[in-house]
Formats: sequence, structure tokens, C-alpha cells
Amino acid sequence: MKELEMYRMNVQPQLEAFFAVKRKEVKRIAPDVVPLFDTVAEFVLRKGGKRIRGFLMTQGYRLITGKVSTQVTTLSILAELLHAYLLIHDDIIDQDEQRRGGKTVHIAVQDLSPAAERAEHYGVSQAILLGNLLSIWARELVLESRVSSEKKFRLLQRIERMLEETHYGQMMDILFSEREKVTEAQVLAVHQLKTAMYSFEAPLHLGAILAGGTERDLKSITLYAIPLGIAFQIQDDILGMFGNAKTIGKSVTSDLDEGKKTLLILYALKFASLKDRKRLRAILSNERMTESALIDARRIVQVSGALAKARERSYALVQEAKSALAKSLHLHSETRKVLGALAEYMVRRSS
Repeated sequence: MKELEMYRMNVQPQLEAFFAVKRKEVKRIAPDVVPLFDTVAEFVLRKGGKRIRGFLMTQGYRLITGKVSTQVTTLSILAELLHAYLLIHDDIIDQDEQRRGGKTVHIAVQDLSPAAERAEHYGVSQAILLGNLLSIWARELVLESRVSSEKKFRLLQRIERMLEETHYGQMMDILFSEREKVTEAQVLAVHQLKTAMYSFEAPLHLGAILAGGTERDLKSITLYAIPLGIAFQIQDDILGMFGNAKTIGKSVTSDLDEGKKTLLILYALKFASLKDRKRLRAILSNERMTESALIDARRIVQVSGALAKARERSYALVQEAKSALAKSLHLHSETRKVLGALAEYMVRRSS
């Protein structure tokens, strides 16, 4: 998508400049942790980052004003910092070792451990702190920005609400992974809290708030963002099982390793034959995934119709999002077209 590609090109130098300034600050305050800082900076700056959240923040601003300012592009860095913070912690929880085509932060930091026998604990401990620092720096960007005190308060308030919602979603995701039975409504609730609200609704809201958007504007944005965010997560789960690890930049077995109850798994357990349901439950209960188990799981999801049903649900949600956008006539028309195209792109992407 050309608008997203243009944003990526424009924001990358700004991210690099941000980390260059921060590195000097870290070197002055705590020179011993510069190698740790370099690890997290490399992670955020990796080309594998989609930059969707920062882009959405600029489009939220444009929905209100009809244009994108330098101010919102600069501030949109905060969306990328918050995203990286949540990814780092998510990778620790999920025990993932690969992200964006490279090592996850807690794995990369192990190489910096002074004591080899404690490298794993060291990596997790330092990664938690590095993630927290990204969150702190995101708030700093708001506090140091040249916007009114009222807008700063609204932006920070929205960030805090987003983080609270995301943590609830993460807690539910962990809980449901341990439960044998989970409902479709519960899976979709996790998608809404853990993905849709933080990856789509919040960035769009932040941009709109910066532009002076009203509560009416934010409600209209929500009607678009939530169904699209859920559709995005369904597609992410599909790629997480059927994608190519090199293309998507992460493992294609992690969801199965963790026993996650995705919509794909839920549908397969509902519609597959008795024999295939037993096999799938056995796969989900194993600690580590084998190649043959992955092949079996893929076959069961396809043959049962779960894959087709999940895609159908995803496409229906995209249409719901586009319909809501079409009805929001008070929002900038050209930006609504861009966001409509983004909705289609989100469910047809391959990475």
C-alpha cells in the first residue's frame, strides 16, 4: 500500500534520530547499559516493522484536518515505541525467540550476560526493563511536545486506557491458553482488547485528539477500528499457522506450542472429525512442535473448513469496518478512502 510505504520511508529517519539522541542521554546517565540500549534500538529500527500503528496515528489526525502535519508524524513515533514495548513483553510471555526476522529482545540480550549460567534470567530481566523504558519514552514525547496542556492530558489519558485494555487482553489470552474449553465470544474479546483497541482504535484516536477531534469523531473511528482490528488478528493467526517464517519474520509454530485458542483452532475443534479433534488436542498439549505435527494441524484446519470459515469471518468484519467508515460523512473523505483501502490490505497481506 503506497501511503503506508511512504509513511515508513518518512518515519524511519525520525526513529533513527530519536534513538541517536537517546543514546547520548543513556551514555551520559548510565554508560554501562549502552549495549543494552543498542539492542532495543536495533529491535525497534528493524525493517521488519510494519509501522501500521504510527501510520494510523497520522491518518487519525488527517481524518479531522484533511492533512498530515510534521507534528503528528514526529509524535507518531510514540505509537511505535508503545508497540515495541508490548511486543517485547509478549515475546517473553510466549517464550518466542524470533521477531521481525531476528532475535527477540530477551534472547538477544542473553549474549550480553556477564554470567553464562544465568544468561536466560538476565535476558528476561533486562528485556522487561528495556520494554518499560520504551513506554516511558513514549510518554516523554507527549510531555515534551508543543501542544496545549489540555491535549497533552487527553493524549496521556488515552495512552493509559489503551495500556490498561491491552493488559487485560493479555491476561485473558494467557488464561484461555490454559483452559480446555473457550468460547468464540471469549476469543473475539481477546482480539478486541489485545489487538483491535491498541493497534487500530488507540492510534487513530491519538491522531484525532491531537487534531482536536470531538467525542463524536472518536466514536465514528471506533466503529471502523474495532472490526478491522479483529479481522487483522484473525489474518495474523492464519499467517501464524500457514505463513512462511522468513516472510512473516517469526515462528509459524508458536501459537500451537503455546496451545493458543485462536479462531482457527476453535473452529477446527468444533467442525473436524472425532479422530482429527483428538489429534489436534494432542498436538496442542505437546510442549514442542514437530514438523509432522505442524503438517497435521494445518491439514485438520483446512479439511475441517476452519480456515475457510475464519477467512469468511475476517472478510465480513472488513466490510463492517468499511461500511462504518462510509457512513462517517463528517470525517475527511479522502482519508476515509485510504483507510478503506487499508482495511482490504490488512486481510490480504502475506506478512
